[in-house]
Amino acid sequence: MVPFNFAKTNTPYVMRHYLLLLAASLLLSQGLAQEAAQFRFGIHATPLVSFISTDEENLSTGSKLLFGYGGLAEYQFADNYAFGTGFEIIQRGGTATVNDTTLSYKPTYLQFPLLLKMRTREFGYTTFFAEFGGALGFRLAHNTELNPAPTAGGEPENINLFNATFRFGIGAEYSFGGSTSVTAGLHYNRSLIDNPGKNARLIDAGQNHRFDYVALTAGILF
Repeated sequence: MVPFNFAKTNTPYVMRHYLLLLAASLLLSQGLAQEAAQFRFGIHATPLVSFISTDEENLSTGSKLLFGYGGLAEYQFADNYAFGTGFEIIQRGGTATVNDTTLSYKPTYLQFPLLLKMRTREFGYTTFFAEFGGALGFRLAHNTELNPAPTAGGEPENINLFNATFRFGIGAEYSFGGSTSVTAGLHYNRSLIDNPGKNARLIDAGQNHRFDYVALTAGILF
């Protein structure tokens, strides 16, 4: 075995490459840390008032107090701008009355929002924001009832499987330091597609019937 002779090595050459490797590692670590800081995740609860928007003239409609919950995800791509997404398990619907028969809708949806969020600068520990975008939704359960109940039983109305909504709202965040904050917002959601199916028996399927809602979302981001 030939012994390693350190004296014969090019020490400046080795040290230069070692320092370059160390600097590259530090820059990569800093870049990954900054990238990680741009992502935040959280949870939310969403009480809401949902109602049926329709152009059917002989239909009397009403609202329902319902509830939703889900997860939040946020990517901040500039100082005052971020993309928001996540998932929502949410109830929507309302009531419709025709000929002394009331139809109560309360279907459950799985929704995936995609929003642009615009923030103000921080005032103390608080920032304010506006957001707009939309959500794609898929019906998980029908939950429709007739009063008086039909003698034949079964689901009185079909709810379309797919739905899409437009959303805009305002809110505020209170920071606890670092990336942790509590958030609350009020937003309006307008359905872009009819929610009841075309085989509706009590309502006119040729008219628009959409489950719009106003929601108060409260959550925490980490």
